[in-house]
Amino acid sequence: MNNAIAIITSYDGPYGGNFIASIKALDKKIKDNGYKTVYIFQRKVKDFSWIQQVIGFADKVYFLEYKPNSLSNVKEIRKILLSENVKLIYSRMGGWDLAAHFAALKLPIVWHMEMEPNLSVKSKRIKYFGKYRILSNKNVYSVAVSNPGADTLNTLNLKNKCISIPNAAAIDKLIKKDEPNFNKTPIKNLIVFGYNPYVKGLDLVFDALEVINKDETKCKLLISAQELTYKYTESRYGNNIPSWAELLEPTENVSEIYNRADIMISSSRREGFSFCLLEALYSGLPSVYSDIPGTNWADEMKGVYRFESGNANDLIRAINECMEHSVTKNEQEHNRKLITEKYSLDVWTEKFIKLFNSILK
Repeated sequence: MNNAIAIITSYDGPYGGNFIASIKALDKKIKDNGYKTVYIFQRKVKDFSWIQQVIGFADKVYFLEYKPNSLSNVKEIRKILLSENVKLIYSRMGGWDLAAHFAALKLPIVWHMEMEPNLSVKSKRIKYFGKYRILSNKNVYSVAVSNPGADTLNTLNLKNKCISIPNAAAIDKLIKKDEPNFNKTPIKNLIVFGYNPYVKGLDLVFDALEVINKDETKCKLLISAQELTYKYTESRYGNNIPSWAELLEPTENVSEIYNRADIMISSSRREGFSFCLLEALYSGLPSVYSDIPGTNWADEMKGVYRFESGNANDLIRAINECMEHSVTKNEQEHNRKLITEKYSLDVWTEKFIKLFNSILK
């Protein structure tokens, strides 16, 4: 029986997007290195169309009732690991980190944390300390998606130092916009992703545009929406959503959204790594983004405007400055070159395979 690497994830998004693109690229690299791939997903995702892609490239796929940190999940995962001759566990999205670890304490496991860790609150610092110091051992390896995230975790004096591997996007699927001429576009289309309205700062964007559009409509807001977005919008506006706002259903083809937009707004209060900001910049859009650690990688991009996280007035300032900016072809190409060199799937998979091989040597 071939040795295996297990990919265990609590991902349950409505569409595959960059998550599936990344594990598909990683799957190929794993097999090129002589290992088979075994996946464990939540049972609920069996009804999602994207899971068929995983079934198509995986060697084996298992579905478990999602009961994170339960004894039943620990036992189920242990049975799978033993039967499939797993030599390394890659745990992504955090949900099954501890269950997978306790299912096989002697196996090396990589905990891949997607969100920015917050140790400023005492209760959260205790939680992270318990997980990463008390409940882990020398077989636990940690990966954060940003340098600030890794630096934060390393203040806990981990048994194995946390490393940073920034997320990557399937940029080859994105349509490159031609150099926009904003001077001839009287009303700008702004795109924001608002699946979690507070975390994504959708409230701030509404606050800002209510001011900007007070006397006349200068901006239209395109909102990539999910269930919480609709609930928040209804609670804020009832049946009187502003005429300048449009809620969009999630789509696998994100280029449809970026092609309609003139400016990207990444207004998150907390973010591990912003896929949508990366995709928008590669597509060719100038962007406005909050000054949180998870988006500081965008500082070296062109046509970008930072604002103070949580500050609607500063967001207004950044949007107005961005609307006055006419992005150039050189700026677009500068951003695309950096993204290709640092945040492509090829770069991402090479870093993970290097990590896996260093652990398995």
